[in-house]
Amino acid sequence: MTARSLESGAPLGERAATPSLWSRIWQKDAPGYLFLLPWLIGFLIFTAGAMLFSLGLTVFETDFLTGFRFVGTQNFARMIEDRLFVKSLGVTFYYVALAVPSQVLIALAIALLLNNSKVAFTGVWRTLYFLPSIVSGIAVSLLWIWIFNPDSGLLNYGLGLIGIKGPRWIYSEQWAVPSLAIISAFNADPHILFTVVAGTFSGTPAPSAAWRAGA
Repeated sequence: MTARSLESGAPLGERAATPSLWSRIWQKDAPGYLFLLPWLIGFLIFTAGAMLFSLGLTVFETDFLTGFRFVGTQNFARMIEDRLFVKSLGVTFYYVALAVPSQVLIALAIALLLNNSKVAFTGVWRTLYFLPSIVSGIAVSLLWIWIFNPDSGLLNYGLGLIGIKGPRWIYSEQWAVPSLAIISAFNADPHILFTVVAGTFSGTPAPSAAWRAGA
């Protein structure tokens, strides 16, 4: 009599020939991993690799020309004693508090607007909204410098039309961080927007239908 599995009743020989879970995942998702490979290689070399290299440099003193001298935690002790260290932390938290919520809220508002069936040509609007993110970084930087120019910039010109004297933006210590937060919000919003749009499309319509029925 042939031994059979308690779960499926299949012979043991057939169970042994069944592909493993990882094999099934690889066979199903292999094309996706292959498309992801160029980005993954770039991330490991230019992002993760650079971060690990920078972390390793923290325990050395070097000018990259005359060699490396191991100093242990002396660089960290010197950093903590520097009065600019605390100020830099405050500026970083200030920037994050301005940039992250604005990025998410603006992207979410535009995503909900573009998912509205009453809005015409949504595909065109999505393309136009994403277009600046594929423009050369140098061109975008020059554009922002012109927009934030305190004397002849587009932003201060628009504020002047309604009787408001604009600040000096990136040329002012007080307004430099808010200016960078604005730039970051507009540069990151297209990517966050499509993430939100993909999330709304991937959900099932049942919850929204039930919500409408309950309303």
